[in-house]
Formats: sequence, C-alpha cells, structure tokens
Amino acid sequence: AAAEDLLTTGWFDNNPYLDGVEVLEGEYLAGTALSLQAVDGNNFIIGSTRSTPSGPGVVNRGNIASGKVTDLLIHAHSDSPANSTMDVLVASSVTGGDGILLVYMYDWNFQLWLVAGVTFLFGDDVVGPVIAFPVANADRFVKPNTNEVDLRLWTISMGISPDYQVFHDYVSLNITGNPFIPGGSGGP
Repeated sequence: AAAEDLLTTGWFDNNPYLDGVEVLEGEYLAGTALSLQAVDGNNFIIGSTRSTPSGPGVVNRGNIASGKVTDLLIHAHSDSPANSTMDVLVASSVTGGDGILLVYMYDWNFQLWLVAGVTFLFGDDVVGPVIAFPVANADRFVKPNTNEVDLRLWTISMGISPDYQVFHDYVSLNITGNPFIPGGSGGP
C-alpha cells in the first residue's frame, strides 16, 4: 500500500498513549512525542551534534558514519507477537543543507540494531512527503513476551558537516493490518 493510504491507520494517529521518544544524539530543541502523530507541522526538532562511530555508546547502536548527527529513539509495542511484514512511515526534513535519514530497528533475536531504510532529506525547511520503508520478517523486531518494538531515526548532514536541525513531523508503523500501540518502556 502507498504511504498516503497508510496515514489513517498509523499507531500514533489520535492515540493518547504516545510517550515513547528519547533523543540519543543531538540537542533537543522542541516538540513532544505527540508532535509525531500527524503530518501537521507540529515537529519534534533536534539540533545536530558531532559524533564519531567510536564514541561512547555509539558502536552499540550501529552508527555508520561520523560528523554532525541526530538520533531519535522511539519505543512502541505490537498487539501481536507474530508479524510477517511491516511498513515504517516517516516524514522529516533538515535545515542547513541536505542530509541522509537512516531508520534503524532493533532485532530482538540477534540483539542488534539493523538498518531498515535509508532516504535523502532535502534542506528546504519543509517536511517532505511521508516515506514508507517496507520491513520483511517483522517478527524479529517484536520482543517476545512483551511485544516491544524500538526504532531510531538517525540523520547525518551531507557536505562539510554543517550544523543543522532535523524536523520529524510524522512517524508510524503499519503491520499486516494490525496497527501498533505506542508506549513501550523497555528496549536497549
């Protein structure tokens, strides 16, 4: 299904239990978890900070490049432990030049972060269209017994590492017709 068709089924849409976001890298500037519930211009904003792949805690998260980065962790949980496919939906943009967005998901079977999707972000201060990242074998990203799901939105600037801000306006998951319910508290 196209990303536009999935906008009405996302688990953040009109959900009062959304509370699972954490800035891992970058400077928190504005917004709350509720800022991610709809494409409405109410953004979760993070300023970039310098990071290297060998920095404290970064290697364990699987970051693949150094430079000015941001990293937003989102906690959720599924209503079903067995899911074969999943779509991660994201609408984000950057200022100060173009950037790259990597969507990471935590693989509970192998206990490591895996890249689930990559896209370019264009620095025009306007949040881009909703992008759908299809994820196969989705059950490995659902923690046994608790049905927790953790994902990260990691950005890096292109060029000579300029300072930038990232605007996350929408994040949602769709799993074979079973929407996720946000609010899981665990995760790595």
